[in-house]
Amino acid sequence: MWFTTVPILLIFSTNAVLYFLTWLRIRQETEIIMQSLGNQCTSRKASIRAAQTMLLFVVAFFIQWGALSLFGLWNIITAKVPQPLYFIVVILSNIGGKQYI
Repeated sequence: MWFTTVPILLIFSTNAVLYFLTWLRIRQETEIIMQSLGNQCTSRKASIRAAQTMLLFVVAFFIQWGALSLFGLWNIITAKVPQPLYFIVVILSNIGGKQYI
């Protein structure tokens, strides 16, 4: 469990921070462009779409690997993990095409 739970939690944290910083940068650049070009620029809508698309990737990653993190933490705290959680982990971790369990 230490080889799956800890790295995935570390990756979750790193992803969250990096995607937040990317979103912040997109927002700052959009504000700069909007100030220089005024209302004639459509980059604000494009940046919102880019941020929404980026958010979809983050949500998909969290859905796919969040169950494995929960499974690992549950197993570390208590030795008995509920059987339905195991099935959810197997299903969600295989959505990405790779099998880690």
